[in-house]
Amino acid sequence: MAVLEELHLGLHGCPILLVGIGLQNTLRVLESRGGLSRPATHLRLGTLAIDDAEEAITGAMRALGGEVPTAGAATLARLSQGFPQHIHGYIKGACAAYDKHGGLDSPAAINDAAEYGDRQRQDHYQGRLAALGAANRSAMLNVAETMLERGVDRLAWDAAVEAARAKRENPEAVIEAAVARGVLAEAEDGTVGFGMPSFFAHMEAQLKAREQRTPGTSG
Repeated sequence: MAVLEELHLGLHGCPILLVGIGLQNTLRVLESRGGLSRPATHLRLGTLAIDDAEEAITGAMRALGGEVPTAGAATLARLSQGFPQHIHGYIKGACAAYDKHGGLDSPAAINDAAEYGDRQRQDHYQGRLAALGAANRSAMLNVAETMLERGVDRLAWDAAVEAARAKRENPEAVIEAAVARGVLAEAEDGTVGFGMPSFFAHMEAQLKAREQRTPGTSG
């Protein structure tokens, strides 16, 4: 974002719109018109349709001189769930598997590409959680646990705050920080859920790992 800010300053007064992809699944927009600067705006990114994700993976590999069989591209696109940052991870996996196997025609090659992309996705989640700090990550586990207990994947804002209260003295700030970091996302109806559908599955796996480490405990 520093690069965009420098460009914004250098183009001050020009009628130009600069858009960049951030690390939190948002677009940050900086605009300068007629010499007047507008505040930065964040726009929530949506996902690509799976067909479009498949086309992106196939097109990227072709641009690099490789090919992905239709079935393999469909598998990687489905695993990405259409999120641009995940698509990029599976493209990198496809490249690595292509170099290793000399192509992507075998199930083993596609499996290697999928495993690489899966690791990239897990690292993405862990990076977002790490930015919250250890205590706040623990609070996110409580939020996930409350969702699982209620059989839902979203909570009213007050319910999310209450779920975080068990781990932090200022749970409102915890939820606000999680939303700012893209760990949680707030919907128009005021409910909050994890920033991506597959993020919730990641948190569920984290809960299971915690239970295995500390059997018979909760919270």
